[in-house]
Amino acid sequence: MADSRPFRVVIGGGGISGLTFANALEKANIDYVLLEARETISPQVGASIGFFPNGGRIMDQLGCFDQIATKISEADNMSRFNYPTAFLEREAVLRILYDNLKDKSKIKVSKRISKVDHNSKEVIVLCEDGTAIGGDILVGCDGVHSKVRQELWRLSHLQEPLAIDPKDKEMLFAEYNCLFGISTDTRGVEDGAISVNYSEGLSTMIIGGKAKVFWFIFKRMDKVYKVPDIPRYTKEEAEVFAENIQDSTVMPQLQFRDIWKNRSSYTLVATEEAQLATWSWGRIACVGDCVHKMTPNMGAGGNAAIETAAALANELKRMVDSSEKGRPSFETIKGKQPYKLTIYQKIREKRVTAILKAANGLTRMHALKTWKDRLFAFWILPFAGDTFTNLNCDMVLGAVKLDYLPVPERSLHGTMPFNASQGLGQSESKLLRAFIALPFLFITMVASHFMLGIALPSMLTRIGDILEHGVANNIGTPGVVKPLQSLFGIDFLTDIGIVYAILLIESARRANIMTLASV
Repeated sequence: MADSRPFRVVIGGGGISGLTFANALEKANIDYVLLEARETISPQVGASIGFFPNGGRIMDQLGCFDQIATKISEADNMSRFNYPTAFLEREAVLRILYDNLKDKSKIKVSKRISKVDHNSKEVIVLCEDGTAIGGDILVGCDGVHSKVRQELWRLSHLQEPLAIDPKDKEMLFAEYNCLFGISTDTRGVEDGAISVNYSEGLSTMIIGGKAKVFWFIFKRMDKVYKVPDIPRYTKEEAEVFAENIQDSTVMPQLQFRDIWKNRSSYTLVATEEAQLATWSWGRIACVGDCVHKMTPNMGAGGNAAIETAAALANELKRMVDSSEKGRPSFETIKGKQPYKLTIYQKIREKRVTAILKAANGLTRMHALKTWKDRLFAFWILPFAGDTFTNLNCDMVLGAVKLDYLPVPERSLHGTMPFNASQGLGQSESKLLRAFIALPFLFITMVASHFMLGIALPSMLTRIGDILEHGVANNIGTPGVVKPLQSLFGIDFLTDIGIVYAILLIESARRANIMTLASV
């Protein structure tokens, strides 16, 4: 059976990453079938998705962005890339991705995966309705509670017990939960506006859309829950949660009750967090929330899943194009040839790690979890200028694209070009940079000691006094009068000027954002 059909990918899950991956495979002329457990491909569950330029560029490559743009309210903090930051209903995005497919017969709904069989010739996916579908590769796009991931763990344990780190199975945890939803147009919420409320008890995020309001209410749970004890909530529990926060202020002169009474959909979830060490094994690979789950405060999870889907599509395209008759062998897929199924993880891992850390850290800052979070929220961010925008741009800068499709014309006209070698996850070690700089600091101190007669232990103190109080106020300071009145005083001030100039330059560099140098 496997030898008689073309190379085929089975996709488990028809969410954002699954349908993005299906569109990418169709553009690559790779056969696939997508299995969605729900009865419809675009269910309304109260969810929204924020598109940043990294996700927007891939949507543009697939031919979907123009349709998305007609349904959004734009926020221009990402205009450097010539793509807007956009929020809209998840349901609408799923419909756009589905409608963009030329061959919709490959999308199968009401196909909940029950079991997977795996051998050197093919992978066979069994569904609860008795359907059996064979393919060369199975890709799990089925979310944080992924059945494909569970089967990957089960099969790898049976066939290759040491392949998967046992810690992966215990990695998922949740410290916060979130009541999110969509309401109709509400007084006080402007179209395109984003309002975040930092609060130790209840942090909120309100986003104005086209005649809609997207809202998120975050709350720290009584403890950190780990699998398999992470809570899953019913509609009734969501309503109880909402009733208890009716009087909470979410925007100036706006209480939660004002948004809740206009609700059209809502859901209460635990916001899980995890980054797995292993994303693939044998003929099975996982994408998105299956392997890198982050909290939603930064809106980065959906875009990260889209990027990972694109990275895997790139790898499969190269694998198929380089294989005889377009059928990669099991050795090629498993990793004994140049193109192997693990490459997409290596390409994505650094960026995902950095973005996940930033997203989950932002959740704790919104919740004012520690004194550092409170300090940053109240005393640094308000005076940070473009720092937060620069951070968001760093999150986008090094994004993956679909390598086998043309680069969109729109993406070439931004003031900040995409660059895969830069951005979050690509910065050099601050500790290493400091270590390399130590010899130069030592040379400066030794030179000053011999040229100016200033004792080394007091050097930094003297420099600090002069910088803080000025040269004039230090003329009478013992030990400073002589060097300032001597010929070597010029050298002393020159040295100080160079050090101070370096500090100023370093404080303005994007690589030093969120470090002591920038503060």
